Amino acid sequence: MESLTFKEAQAKLVGYLQGALFASREDTQTMNINMLVKLNQAGILTLDSQEGIIDEQEKQRAYLVCIVPPDVGKKLIEKMNKDEFRAWEIKRLSDEGMNKYYDTYEATIVTFSAEGNPKTGTYAAFPANERDVSLYMGDDEPYDRFNISEPKMMVELMDTVYGRHASEEGGLFTTILKTMSGRGRTFRSKALRLNKNGRRSTHKSVHRRNRRTRNR
Repeated sequence: MESLTFKEAQAKLVGYLQGALFASREDTQTMNINMLVKLNQAGILTLDSQEGIIDEQEKQRAYLVCIVPPDVGKKLIEKMNKDEFRAWEIKRLSDEGMNKYYDTYEATIVTFSAEGNPKTGTYAAFPANERDVSLYMGDDEPYDRFNISEPKMMVELMDTVYGRHASEEGGLFTTILKTMSGRGRTFRSKALRLNKNGRRSTHKSVHRRNRRTRNR
């Protein structure tokens, strides 16, 4: 099993996101790949995401599942879990723990306005025996799977407003980047000495062709 440091994983994901294979599987009209790169540059290893749109077929809220150092994860949860955004840690559980989790699973309630309390089927648990990152390498090729060797936290962040594009001003991704920058002050883990030229990638390593992007 391959294990990489955050910096090594960041470089790998950035290269993956900027590659032709990833671009060929994504709908660039609804998924901003450059924004995913910026998120990875900021120290967020993206695993799964959705931009958040409303059209004739879908009604979406933007979300992002990512891996970050624990101190960064705690600050994201503290600073993003308010107003129109929600953030929480995704727990890594054993097979037994996952079975118990799904036996008692309830949809997370998300309030996006004073008038309503819509529910969304988010998840807050992840199998401990699965690799941290799985990158899709082609239909006939095995996935490139690896773990992060340093302390880490898996976090999910969500916009409670339907149809707000995550990459637009005031959207989920742009707000995360502002939170990370701390208005000009560095908000990064000491474990992440990130190169400004580094680039990042999305979620579970499989960005899909539809609007839900995965790094697989």
